Amino acid sequence: MDNLRSLFCPCGYEFGTADIKPPFTKPPVNFYGGRVKRFSEALCGCGKRYKLYIRPVRQSWEVLDIEPEGGEDLNEVGFNELRKMAKDRGITLPKNANREQILELLG
Repeated sequence: MDNLRSLFCPCGYEFGTADIKPPFTKPPVNFYGGRVKRFSEALCGCGKRYKLYIRPVRQSWEVLDIEPEGGEDLNEVGFNELRKMAKDRGITLPKNANREQILELLG
């Protein structure tokens, strides 16, 4: 595991509760001192994929750390996946937004 001991992508994006999406995977027993209960996959707006180390808190989840899973160029991400990324981040897209407009809004 090559965790960053941070919640920030090098592009400046901070991962949080809104980035946690199923499906979840279980870590090894006593991983991260037993604090991490699940992993979740996330795609940053800059195109890098991360594994989120998460734990349950009250009725939600908390991101404890992130681990890079290799970069992905957003130019290789499909149009529908870009739209979903924008929606997941709460970005309202123009009705007939094209690929370039979505990439600009994702930063």
